[in-house]
Amino acid sequence: MMERYRKLVGGLGVIVCAVGLLLGGPSVGRATTLQIDANGILTGATDVDVGGTLYNVAFVDGTCAALFNGCDAPTDFYFPTGPDAMAAAAALATSVLQYFVQPTQIAGCLGGEQCIVMIPYFDPQGQLYSDVAMVTHNLSYLYGQGSAIQPDFDTGISNNQNFALWNPSAQSVPEPSAFLLLASGLVGIAGYRWRQRRQGGV
Repeated sequence: MMERYRKLVGGLGVIVCAVGLLLGGPSVGRATTLQIDANGILTGATDVDVGGTLYNVAFVDGTCAALFNGCDAPTDFYFPTGPDAMAAAAALATSVLQYFVQPTQIAGCLGGEQCIVMIPYFDPQGQLYSDVAMVTHNLSYLYGQGSAIQPDFDTGISNNQNFALWNPSAQSVPEPSAFLLLASGLVGIAGYRWRQRRQGGV
């Protein structure tokens, strides 16, 4: 009877632990949600997976300095290096922009045959650059290294460029309930193993 009880407790602990891990993972079962305004314009997206971390992104016009806290230091950006910015651009191209046929359906891109979404970063020599995620009128979704820019670079004066503003998604932080489930599972497993050792000693 005691053996069946120990097995039951151990099994429940493993199940609860697995559930806790699933609920606590930042990107398990999360889908990117497009943010579209009343006019059918894409203004951003939530839960965009970049390297296993979820981010919310907004497409906005303005100067780099105004939008990125001066735009003069790597710490001004969530993706401060070239590889980071490239990963973000690739995520935008594959999980967000590919769903839009016309560039003019994207905020900040009012005309032309392409929409260039800029993601600023600094290279190792301290030069400010911008990677881009791009959608074109012929359904070619591209991303790649852009060109050097200055902090006063302004997408508001262009009809085919905008900046991508990134913030970590709230979904990236496991909820307290997930931590509770995980802790319960670990306690269950620990209790089961303790009983096994104690029984073995007897």
